[in-house]
Parts: sequence; structure tokens; C-alpha cells
Amino acid sequence: VMRLPHIRWEWDPLSKGLVAFLAATAASIPFAFWLSGTSTGLNSLSRWLLLSHAAPVYFLIRGFAPGKTVRSERGIFRLLLLGSVVSAAYGIVDFVWPIPLAHPAADQFIWLEGAVVRRAQGVFYESSNFANFCGFFLTAASAAFLAHRERFLGVPRSLLIVFTSILSLAVLVAFSRSTWASVLTALLASFILARFVRLPRGIAVLAAISIPLCLLWTFSPGLWDYLVTARLGRLFEILDDPNFATSGRFDTWIRVLGILRDNPQYLLFGIGYKTLTVTRLFHGEIVTDNGYLSLLLETGLVGLAGFLFWTRSILRVFYRLAHSVHEVSAFWATVLFSIWCGELVQLLAADATTYWRNISVFTALMALTLNLAERAERETA
Repeated sequence: VMRLPHIRWEWDPLSKGLVAFLAATAASIPFAFWLSGTSTGLNSLSRWLLLSHAAPVYFLIRGFAPGKTVRSERGIFRLLLLGSVVSAAYGIVDFVWPIPLAHPAADQFIWLEGAVVRRAQGVFYESSNFANFCGFFLTAASAAFLAHRERFLGVPRSLLIVFTSILSLAVLVAFSRSTWASVLTALLASFILARFVRLPRGIAVLAAISIPLCLLWTFSPGLWDYLVTARLGRLFEILDDPNFATSGRFDTWIRVLGILRDNPQYLLFGIGYKTLTVTRLFHGEIVTDNGYLSLLLETGLVGLAGFLFWTRSILRVFYRLAHSVHEVSAFWATVLFSIWCGELVQLLAADATTYWRNISVFTALMALTLNLAERAERETA
């Protein structure tokens, strides 16, 4: 607060996109009060305030950017990676040997013969949120190893491979298919954008990611069978029974589209941000498990347009920086571009925009990367 008079920042494309997204979703909040009552309206407002944490995180990092490279700024990337590995390890241990520390948790269980196991969630509320967070840094670690850029993460090459396996195992035991698809998409995008990728390094990363599968197959036949039959096997029935293959999502998506067809008045501003699970407008909660449909019904075309505008800014800025001659900013731009490509895929089956902690971490990485890029451009100008 004492340093606020010294803040320096300009409107860049990412800040404009972020503000547009937050403003567009906020425009739906009055309709939550109007259509669903005070309690639902306050719930909508509180959920939006959690999402809006991303704005002060982004603007403070950008506004107080040092004029020259400082050691502590470069150390933040390593600190975030180490934090993600600790979080992943905690989630794995808690999955295998439940830690007796109570915290709010979604009802997400694995039903095995003679046992009921909670999916890995770490310190997060639910498993997809946990897996999504670990997926960010799994992508970063894999991309760094593939492109021979380990020094940008500040960890030795051998340790980076260990971290990759830990993060991969955490994503695996969360049993979130949407996150698996997201991570695979992000890794493919990073492989395409990264420079100087060598075949031996690609094989090493593939082996590090595959180790968790071998561990699951060796030490837990019950979980392996669940993975193969219940999680992956269902996907092969997508044409015969799309609702079963998507764990009931398909019928819900049809219902949401039917609501929009029958109630075109909701199309512009929606019924209120994050109200579908609590409103009684439709005689019961609706969990869409689709970020695009959630935004469309809850925040209308305005909210969805705000998100697409922000997405366009992210992809354009980081695609350009990924081809920069400045290695550090080019590497992190590649990582962030790839992660967001993965997020766009995950939104097809999960409302990943509600993972407000992860969004804050992602915006922090965006701000740090832009600071590095702008400084490098000034130094070479």
C-alpha cells in the first residue's frame, strides 16, 4: 500500500482482455439477484470476487516490474515449480494414505471391489482443480526438458525428470479425463512451438510421464482396472451411448441448450455468474461440466464474448513472444501458449474458469513473462 504511488503500468493487450472478461461476467451478477433472490445473488458475487483475484495479482506484478533483471524475480519461477511439486506430492500421499486433516472436499470417489477411494485432490476442493494445477507445471517441466531449457526453471536436469514423474502421477491419480486431454494438448502445442527438440529428450519425457502408469499397473490392479474400464473404456462407446461415455454430461448439455432455446431472454446477460448449481429457476441444480455452456447460460453472450476476447489476447501475445529471439521470455511464452491451448480443450468437459486459484497462478506467470519480454526488448533496442 505504501508503494502504490510508485506503481507504473500501461494497458497491454492481456490487461485489456482480463478486464474485459471480468467486466463481462460481472454484468450478469444483477440478474442473479433479480432472477434467483438475494442468497443466490450474494453467492454469485462472492464467486466472482474469487475469480477477480487474478486482476490485482496481474496489475501489481506488472506495475511494480523492476527496471532491470533481479535475482528474486527469476527465483519466483523456481519457487512456483517447487510449490507445485510439493502440492502434487501431498496429493499423492493423501490419496495412498489419507492424511487426517479435514478440509472441504467434493464427493468424488472411485468404487472398487470391497473399497471406496477418494480421488486425489491434494489441498484443493476437488480433483480436476488439483490436476489442472499440476498440469500447468507438468507442461512447463516437460517443455523445459524437451527444449534444453532447464536453466530457466532453475533446477538440474536429473531433478527435473523426477519432478515430471511426480507431477504426472498426481495428474493420473486425480482420474480427471478432461485434465489428461488438456495436458496432452498442451504438450503437443509445446512440442510444435519449442525449438531444438531432440528425439532422445522426447523419449525421456515420454518415459517420465509413463512411469506412473507402470506403478499403477504393478501395485494396484484394482485401480488399473478402473482406469482401463471405467475411465478410458467408456470413451470407446462415445458413438453408441454418448451420455454414458461422458458420465452423463451429454444429456445435461442438451438440457442447457434447450433452456436457452426456450428462454432467449437469458442469451444476452445470462442468469448470473455461477448460479446454476444453486438457483431454483430450473427446479434443481445443474452441473454443466462444460465451461463454454456455463458461461453462455450464466453470463450470456456478453460473458462468453469477454472470455473469447481474453483468450484471443493470450494466444496472440504469447504466440508472438514464443518466436522472440530472447530465450527466457520465448520459453515461458511457449509454455503459457501451450497451457492455454490445453485449457480451451479442458473447458469442453469442465468449467476450468472456476478454478480461481489456478487462474491467479496463470495470470501471475503471464505478468512475469511480459515483464521479462519488455525488459529484454528495451535492453536490445
